[in-house]
Amino acid sequence: MRVWKIERLKEDIKSGSFSEKDRFLYGLIYFTLIALFIEASYMFPAEPYHDWDYVLSFMNILVMFFGCMFAYRSNGGHKGTDFLGRFLSISIVVTIRFLLLLIPIIVILAVYYAFTFGAHGEIVTTPFEVVLFQGWSIAILWRVCVHIKAVSTPGAYEGITTNDE
Repeated sequence: MRVWKIERLKEDIKSGSFSEKDRFLYGLIYFTLIALFIEASYMFPAEPYHDWDYVLSFMNILVMFFGCMFAYRSNGGHKGTDFLGRFLSISIVVTIRFLLLLIPIIVILAVYYAFTFGAHGEIVTTPFEVVLFQGWSIAILWRVCVHIKAVSTPGAYEGITTNDE
């Protein structure tokens, strides 16, 4: 794995020695670092950070890390092909579809907040939110893995023809 010498990385890519495992490792590092930096940015809010905020941040990082691992395995692991292409494209479509689920989640949270914190109480992160949002994130990654498995399994689309054939 090349982390500093871009020329050697480019040579590996051009020569075809840049394996699927290499692609996966770069993707895993990339997505985990994004999750880490996003979560770290929440540690500097205008309002105080509470214990469950830390739990939620930690869980977001873990879910992204293990979600990438399971997606890689769904793609065939080191024998798979085009992990990043499949992961990124399928993740975008699945996430857009799952965004619609945020509407009932927001309604549920509004009702929960109204009964838990009242009209003027300080709203803090609770275990309910952690479970709700982690369930949503895990469901997204699970569906991504299902779709990746479907396109990476030999014969998954047998009998389907296109205009190119």
